[in-house]
Amino acid sequence: YNPDGPDWSEAEIPSALLSFFTVSFLSILVGVLLGLTVSFMYKHTRLSDYPNLETSLLFCFCYLCYSIAESIDLSGIMALFFQGMVLSHYN
Repeated sequence: YNPDGPDWSEAEIPSALLSFFTVSFLSILVGVLLGLTVSFMYKHTRLSDYPNLETSLLFCFCYLCYSIAESIDLSGIMALFFQGMVLSHYN
């Protein structure tokens, strides 16, 4: 803990903002793309005939979204949130 504040210079602020917006945008992109893929799969298969399998696959796809985003150093929580938004809209 540094009570005087961080030792940042003005030159590091644009770099930090660019990094923040890049990670945010790519995390949203991962979540939306995986959400659309899962929604497409649910719409064009007969998974609703097997509710146990449908629920299990939903949890697996949600974990897949989180783990893919985290493995490429993005925000897994943000990707999972946007995947949930897409799934709630299209399913």
